[in-house]
Amino acid sequence: MKAWWSGGRATAPGWRSFPKTSWRRFFQIRRRLESYAAGRAAKPASPEQIAELQTLAERMLAYTPSKSPDDYRIISVANEAFHRTIYEAVCSPRLMTVISVAVDIGVVARTYYLTGK
Repeated sequence: MKAWWSGGRATAPGWRSFPKTSWRRFFQIRRRLESYAAGRAAKPASPEQIAELQTLAERMLAYTPSKSPDDYRIISVANEAFHRTIYEAVCSPRLMTVISVAVDIGVVARTYYLTGK
């Protein structure tokens, strides 16, 4: 499914269109939720989780900036695993539920933006 920015709105066939300002607000909320999760995860994270975060961060850094679609996929998979590791360290099912909704919407929005160019 392709989507594009049209008249200041994200649009896609069969989907409602959303103003860019709504997406910006949404990403501000998501950024705050993720910052909160990272802060909460800092103390209870296990040594294994901390090592995994370091490995994933190094992997993303090694492929940044991406030079190919494969590089982009490697970064995306590592980024998803990085965030999932943080959420697991928080040990809060409620927070994970709220963040998972925010992440799902963000992935859809990013996909629309990238495929619409």
